[in-house]
Amino acid sequence: MNGKFSGGKGTYDNPYIIEDIYDFNNIRLYPTKSYKLNNNIDFSTPPFDKGFLPIPNFTGQLDGNGYKLLNIYINQPKNNDVGLFQSIDFYTNSYATKDVAPYIKNLVIENADVIGNKNVGILIGNLTYRYNNYNHNFMTYLDNIY
Repeated sequence: MNGKFSGGKGTYDNPYIIEDIYDFNNIRLYPTKSYKLNNNIDFSTPPFDKGFLPIPNFTGQLDGNGYKLLNIYINQPKNNDVGLFQSIDFYTNSYATKDVAPYIKNLVIENADVIGNKNVGILIGNLTYRYNNYNHNFMTYLDNIY
């Protein structure tokens, strides 16, 4: 419960290991790195029970490893692009390979209350994937999320 990842180096082959809400919250410090859950994450843990702040522009990888994100509460009624991740805005000049492209997979979300103004989602407020200056929404980078 100190926000220090319990292992890993943040790479695709050796992701940071997330064991609790404090680790999860620290994704915001390294939003381009790779992560893997090693436990269910309960957002009703103080002080996050008063409202989790969305993580800005996540462009890393998150493997939920089949674990759950529980009791998410986000209250940002005046803000746009509101979700657990505020946005995924990724730009590339070439086809992004699996080790550099942002993705979220194998994740269960249970009991979420997310309030925002425009572009509001439980997981992501705004998803944009730009390839060679063309905007595309590649939903294949979100896989096995319930």
